[in-house]
Amino acid sequence: MIIVKKNVVLKDADKSGAGVLKLEKFLNRTSGHITMNCPVGSIAYIEIDGSVATVDASAPFTLSADINRDSEIKTVIIYDGSILATGNSAGGKFDYSALTGQKKAEREVNKSEQVSHTSAKPEESIQDVAANDNDSSAAAQSEPVEENSERQQQAKSASSAKGKKRKSTKNNFLDSVKDNLDKLFDTYPLDDELCAVTPSSRWVRVPTEDDNYYVVGITEEEGNPRYLCYGIPDKDNSVPPKGHPECRDWLPIEEDGRGYWMMYQDLDSGEIVKK
Repeated sequence: MIIVKKNVVLKDADKSGAGVLKLEKFLNRTSGHITMNCPVGSIAYIEIDGSVATVDASAPFTLSADINRDSEIKTVIIYDGSILATGNSAGGKFDYSALTGQKKAEREVNKSEQVSHTSAKPEESIQDVAANDNDSSAAAQSEPVEENSERQQQAKSASSAKGKKRKSTKNNFLDSVKDNLDKLFDTYPLDDELCAVTPSSRWVRVPTEDDNYYVVGITEEEGNPRYLCYGIPDKDNSVPPKGHPECRDWLPIEEDGRGYWMMYQDLDSGEIVKK
C-alpha cells in the first residue's frame, strides 16, 4: 500500500468537536498535523497500535511509527497541565492517564523520541480521507488507462527492469517498494506534462476522493532509477502544504504560477533529499 491516511476526531472537555488529528503514511514515512488552535507549547501524546510518541501539537510533525488501515490511534493534547482535547479512532472513552502518566513531569517534547518537527504556515491538506488500494483502483477505472498501455509499460520498466541494472546495496530502498510502484504505474495514467518538464522521468497522476490529485514519479540518472518523487499541486509557491511537511521543494510548471510541492526520496537509501 503506497498511501494510508487516518483521521481522528478530537473532543474537548465539553465532549464537543475540537478538531481533527490527521495522519498520512507515504511509503515508509508518517506525517501529520492537528486542525485545532493549539497554543505554542501544547503537547500531543499519540498512541499508534500501542506505541507512544510525544509531539508539538502546534506544528506539523513526522513520526517514526507506522500506520495501516486498521491501526488503533489514541491521542491526548495537553497545555500547561490541562487537557485540551482527546481522540480515539475506535470511538468511546479510554484511559488517557495511562497514555500520559509516565510523562506527566516532562511537559515538553522529548528530544530523544524518534520524532522530527517542521514549521509551516497553516493550510488545509488537499487530501482529508483515508486512501487504500481498493479505493484507488475504483477511482482509476474511469481513467482512459487502456489507451496509454504502451506508455505505462515503459513507465513500469523504470521501476522494475531498469531497477535490476542498479548496483545492489545492503539497504536498497527500491527493492522494498518496487512491487507497490509497479502496481501504481500499472493502474494510473501518465502525466505527460511532468514527463515533458522533467528530463528522464516517468510520472503518474493519482486521483483522490475529493476531486484533487497528487503525482508520483521516478527520475533517472544514466538510465537508472535515482529518485522517487511525490508531488502536491498548488496554484503558486506562496504557502507550503501544512499536511505534508516533507514536500518543501517547489517544481514550477508555469512561471510565477502553478506547480508542485515536491518530496524526493533516494531509491538506494530511502532518505529524503533536497534538490
